[in-house]
Amino acid sequence: MIVRIAHMASRFVVIWILLFGAIALLWPSPFLPIKAHIDLLLGVVMFGMGMTLTAEDFRRVARTPLAVGVGIAGQFVIMPLAGFLIAKALNLPWEIAVGVVLVGVCPSGTASNVVTYLAGADVALSVSVTAINTMLSPLLTPLLLKLFAGGYVQVEAVKMFTNILMVVVVPVVAGLAFNTFLPRLSRRLTPFCPLVSVLGIVLIVSYIIAANSGRLSSFGPLVVLAVILHNTAGYAGGYWLARAARLSEAQCRAIAFEIGIQNSALDIQLATKFYSAHAAMTLPGAFFSVWQNLSGPALASWWARKKTR
Repeated sequence: MIVRIAHMASRFVVIWILLFGAIALLWPSPFLPIKAHIDLLLGVVMFGMGMTLTAEDFRRVARTPLAVGVGIAGQFVIMPLAGFLIAKALNLPWEIAVGVVLVGVCPSGTASNVVTYLAGADVALSVSVTAINTMLSPLLTPLLLKLFAGGYVQVEAVKMFTNILMVVVVPVVAGLAFNTFLPRLSRRLTPFCPLVSVLGIVLIVSYIIAANSGRLSSFGPLVVLAVILHNTAGYAGGYWLARAARLSEAQCRAIAFEIGIQNSALDIQLATKFYSAHAAMTLPGAFFSVWQNLSGPALASWWARKKTR
């Protein structure tokens, strides 16, 4: 019964984000203390991701190197470049522009695995690419941010590398070890991981909305447009890059979700930790978290219906 409730609650992530986001917008002060716990919340989310992984997910890379390579290359080329070009095309204020680029240089999010399953695509490939992208993020995220946004802000690449290593990679590896050495307990706890992830993301996004409640009226429409364009560019770019590499339809769909769906929680954590004086920089990540949880299931549903016809 409890597992069923957890599953149902995690399915309605967008509703929870919108509900608590609205409350945070109207009464921001109760949500502001969340800032001090963002590292812990992200660590818990990533530990849950690690609990869903096995050594087989990494061994699979050797069996499908082309598909995994396309997913990695697309993630760390299409999304950063798209974010940079969208920021330039829309002439975004520099804080928002850096925020959009920061979304793009983060790795793929765990929600991509769920929507890949809903679309009837290659879930095994999705899980493998998410895991590898996450492990590469301590090195590539700071370097790409420096490349595409170094003209706007100082990028402390070494400190950012260490931060991502501690709040992303270490919890994922710990979760993987937990799943490997305590499989029975892991199987009992794994059904609750999506709910814990949803709770962490809802709290993080609520804090961002509370912290930027006075800025939303001026920045809101621009951020929403940039996020929709960025997310769409990820889906389209990922799908057609995979098609160009002559991957199967199931693999193309998986790659589309891997590139279009980002780890927005990491984006928000980095913006909050390294650029706390520029709160508006966190807005693209917050909106991206909401939008990708609407667009992803919608695209997955359309693809699933298309497959059955």
